Amino acid sequence: AGPQLDVSCFAHDKNIGSRTEQLSVVHVASAQDCMKECQALPTCSHFTYNKNSKKCHLKAGAPEFYTYTGDMTGPRSCEHNCSDACWMDGNNPLAVWDYSGQPPALCWAACMGTPGCDLYTFQGMTCKLYSQTSSKRA
Repeated sequence: AGPQLDVSCFAHDKNIGSRTEQLSVVHVASAQDCMKECQALPTCSHFTYNKNSKKCHLKAGAPEFYTYTGDMTGPRSCEHNCSDACWMDGNNPLAVWDYSGQPPALCWAACMGTPGCDLYTFQGMTCKLYSQTSSKRA
């Protein structure tokens, strides 16, 4: 077994699921294994893992959160935890999401799962998605 993946950037005990369309469902032993499955699929932006059923739901698209007992929703990777005005605001974002209480890495997952999204900002609780033509790098 290789090094353990970092799964510290999202809540494991808040019962947060994602309604986003799923690519597939697999049975795995842990959130780390679920993240590994997501990373193996090029179009997987995030996943929902249920610690009770051990089901790993692999998702493509921006996370759409809801409450479900035992669920935890995490990004493809915890490496993308940029926050605090990583990108300057453009005039017309592709999408604006209220991600109250969610980690910046799930805003990155929303960008990855949104066609045309190249950049994102995560300020306060707001995740904004941009194409390269709608914003400039800070």
